[in-house]
Amino acid sequence: ARAQSFAKDAILEYRELLSVAFSLTQVLASLVQHDPKYSAVHSIFNSTAPALISAAPLSHISSLQLAPAGVVRDVYPWGGNEKLLGFDLMRDPQIAPSVLFAISNRNISLEGPVQSPFFGGGDGSDSSTSNGSSIQNDGGSASGSGGEHIPNVLIVRKAIHVPVTDRGDTFQRPDEPNSVCGSRCEYDNITGTKFWGLAAVIVRLDLLQVSMGGAMVPLPLRTLAAMGYRYKLLAPEWNYNRDGDGGGDGEGVRSQVVVESSKPLRSQSVHSDVELGPGAQ
Repeated sequence: ARAQSFAKDAILEYRELLSVAFSLTQVLASLVQHDPKYSAVHSIFNSTAPALISAAPLSHISSLQLAPAGVVRDVYPWGGNEKLLGFDLMRDPQIAPSVLFAISNRNISLEGPVQSPFFGGGDGSDSSTSNGSSIQNDGGSASGSGGEHIPNVLIVRKAIHVPVTDRGDTFQRPDEPNSVCGSRCEYDNITGTKFWGLAAVIVRLDLLQVSMGGAMVPLPLRTLAAMGYRYKLLAPEWNYNRDGDGGGDGEGVRSQVVVESSKPLRSQSVHSDVELGPGAQ
């Protein structure tokens, strides 16, 4: 019963951390829907993004991004994310299927953990969380070429569909959607909307760690670790095909290990699920 209680506390903390990213993603989408003309979106993003990201209770939010027509054109903070400018999400074979799924599904989606040199951001330096805990950017990451650290990230993403009176409206976006998007990015006769682009919030898992006994432990699991419990955090690994289909009904889904204790779980263990909330996938 005690272990179950600690596990539930950890799950609630993970859900709260994710809810911050979900809320920020929805705010970005709402800003676009208020005035979808790109010049207006660009201006309001630049003026509001710093306040939005600074309001996060912990420094786990790596960046806020807008991708009109699926091409990243707005990102905050800019430092460390310069290479994202002009990045066509639908051309990248690693993430294109999940992007196409998000466009079709329309709900907020959670992807990851994934390792991508495009979404880590930052300079790899040490920093600290708002609660004063020391953290380092070397946990939960892999090395890329030249010794570059590629962190594990979660991508919270939402496709933005805007009501239009002119089905040919381009919203004066700098780019046109990639042809692989097909009918997903065209005018929807049923809803009277048209795909504008995507909003995304990037969560770096290594920014959610504290040092305990010489090991890096995720903040939500610190109590379990301190009490000597063994743990393993799993995430579903969706099997999208190249058209962005599949995985939505649980078929073909397998689990990937996000983090686990140095010692494996015993045969008798407790289990808790992180509920993402209504409409999230």
